[in-house]
Amino acid sequence: MLSLSPPAPGPVLALGNFDGVHRGHQVVLAAAREEARRLGTSAFALTMEPHPRRVFWPDSPSFRLTPPLAKERLVKALGLAGVIALPFSHDLARLTPDAFITTFLVRTYQAVAVVVGEGFVFGAKRAGSVRDLEEGLAPSGASVLTVPRVSLNEGGAELSSTCARSALMQGDLGTARAILGRSWSILGEVTHGQRLGRHLGFPTANIALGDYLHPRAGVYAVRVRREGVGGGLASGVANIGFRPTVQGKDMRLEVHLLEAPEGEAYGQTWEVFLESFLRPERPFPDLDALAAQIGEDVRAARCALVGGGGRSPRVL
Repeated sequence: MLSLSPPAPGPVLALGNFDGVHRGHQVVLAAAREEARRLGTSAFALTMEPHPRRVFWPDSPSFRLTPPLAKERLVKALGLAGVIALPFSHDLARLTPDAFITTFLVRTYQAVAVVVGEGFVFGAKRAGSVRDLEEGLAPSGASVLTVPRVSLNEGGAELSSTCARSALMQGDLGTARAILGRSWSILGEVTHGQRLGRHLGFPTANIALGDYLHPRAGVYAVRVRREGVGGGLASGVANIGFRPTVQGKDMRLEVHLLEAPEGEAYGQTWEVFLESFLRPERPFPDLDALAAQIGEDVRAARCALVGGGGRSPRVL
């Protein structure tokens, strides 16, 4: 789980928000891991929760690519010890760069090295630069490693969380996968729904989106990792949307596994990887028409997943 307390003195800290833990973030985190290995200590990602955007614009739509638990898992998968999350507030936002360095990097965490991406800024009004980090940490003897920007391709397309969000909102899973270095996933607990899928012959598991970004509404071929259940990844078809045929009000994720799972899924934690976008969400004249379309969606998902339309969900 996310740590709010200091690790043992002397860690290497990778600084950033790291929402998405995309390929650019991965280079920064890998550099921190290797520097920690060289120095014989542990590496952590130092970030903030809640995301500053949520504090400054509390009514903005959901936008997170990796809420705290998902981010923690990805960071640990890269070989770091974990994530340290500073409780973000307006008071923290007003800290000067010097105060941030002294309070957290030197006194609280006693960092032996700090790793940042090129162009990193911090402190009140984003006034702090990499040079400020170097000058502020020099008296403590801590070093600063700056990792050059990574481009998506030779044309210089940007590797950014913003670009990944835009791709997902358009249903462009290929671009999102190229930025993230893996299939994007939603992690959550299976909850009770209306049981409409069971009535139609296609039982579904319902997972609340919470603070996750809302991707393009529609039907997806997915792979599912079910915690506490063996057998690896399960194949499925999912609808992300408002369920217009039954006048749904909230956007939710509903997953139908292509092979019926054993036992009850309620209360389990599932990680759902979006592999292929199959079609946009649309209303149907009645439930029989909806059931017929779901049957077509199941066949399309099988083709997409077996025929190569889906990719391996993880490359970390």
